[in-house]
Amino acid sequence: MNNTLDRNNVEDIVGLSPMQLGILYHYLSQPESHCYVAQLSLSMDGDLDIPIFQQACNIVTKNNEMLRTIYRWEGLTNPVQIVLKDYQIPIVRYDYKDQSDVEESLDKIKKRIWSEKIDISKHPVVIVLYVVNQKRVELIIQWHHILYDGWSNGLLIRELFTTYEDLKRGNVIQIQRKRKYRDFVKWCKAQDEEQQTTFWKNYLKGFIAKAPLPTSPVFVQDQTREFSSYDFELPTDLLTKLDTFFKEQDSTMAELVYTVWAILLCKLTGASDVVFGITVSGRNAELGHIDNMIGLFINTLPLRVKLNEGSRVNEIITHIAELKRNWMKWENTSLSKIRACCELNPNETLFDSVVVVENYPLNMNPWLRNKEAELSIQSYEMKEITEFPLLLGVFLPHTNRLTIQYDSAKYTEETIRLVSDYVIQILRKITSKPNTLLSEIELLLDEEKEEMLKEAQELIGFIDFDFSF
Repeated sequence: MNNTLDRNNVEDIVGLSPMQLGILYHYLSQPESHCYVAQLSLSMDGDLDIPIFQQACNIVTKNNEMLRTIYRWEGLTNPVQIVLKDYQIPIVRYDYKDQSDVEESLDKIKKRIWSEKIDISKHPVVIVLYVVNQKRVELIIQWHHILYDGWSNGLLIRELFTTYEDLKRGNVIQIQRKRKYRDFVKWCKAQDEEQQTTFWKNYLKGFIAKAPLPTSPVFVQDQTREFSSYDFELPTDLLTKLDTFFKEQDSTMAELVYTVWAILLCKLTGASDVVFGITVSGRNAELGHIDNMIGLFINTLPLRVKLNEGSRVNEIITHIAELKRNWMKWENTSLSKIRACCELNPNETLFDSVVVVENYPLNMNPWLRNKEAELSIQSYEMKEITEFPLLLGVFLPHTNRLTIQYDSAKYTEETIRLVSDYVIQILRKITSKPNTLLSEIELLLDEEKEEMLKEAQELIGFIDFDFSF
């Protein structure tokens, strides 16, 4: 494989951030895995001018150095990311041949793209245009998260569509000057590692045993991972209760969802000290204009919640908010470094489940089903895989859909369905009575109650209540 670079085309050579180092480790240690690969599909209406779209893509790439970045590690003491001066994101075109159902054909294309390994040493991001007809095109962007995060994805879509519209209308395009990612890497390296270690050791002190969810009875450790997704929606009446809850309570969607998950783990495992992962934007670094940078800033951190039957839900929510405020200064610590601070067995992972509340600005409103736009997005779909066997994704309030991504070799679909039902049940209890006691929350669905009542009634029929002597 020839990975020779033209020295004259190198703009910068930068070390990796702590989060990038962790992702690179997974990339190299699990070469066949799709871990940290993401695929965004946009179904668009409009007469797409492909040469102008290519031009728009080149301009956005020029404005954002991370889109011109590749990675090297072989023969190096420390891996590096290399920013190229001139680089074009590969754009592949497919045309619908009218030989099968459109959606079936599209699904095959997505699966084919997904099956192709992302080579971060050459092309960490690829774009595919699937042309159905003159008025419908599917835009598929597939990338490796070592390059950029979900927040950045929203920036990329906005800049790409805005630039395309400007080109179509003949507007003057301005080259943007953005902050360099090397500034963030430098900032991370300047953090006091000793203070980071002290904080996380104190935070995790005394956490000596995990309480994982029940796994499939046929699960075998270290077997090949197969990920599946289970989508579910919140009922309309519950959405109304949520609106009322947030008007009356001083809490965020994320804090509520984290509370729900902590309660669910506590109830299902019997543990009073639970730890699960949550994602943070990582954009609290003291760097100007960091919100407009495309790059990897997101991090996954352990949220530790201690509960008892006398805990009140509103107190748990307040406690979680306080925990997040306390660790804000340390949220750019790599997960591998945090893992080394805990007292678990060295071979154990710190947590098995992650909660992701998508609150980054993936704002597609200017183009979402907008007939006046040059390109109108009719729908979009996101697919990505992380290293964790169980992930709850929450997209409220943008949509009432939630998704559970799970390792189907470890968890059965029935277990995941029950988990989704329990999430809804706990949300109902909290929104109805925010100061409810933990002891008042029981994970028992209506059908389970009916089954227990039926069994009790059958049992009564066998009992002889004649106590005469």
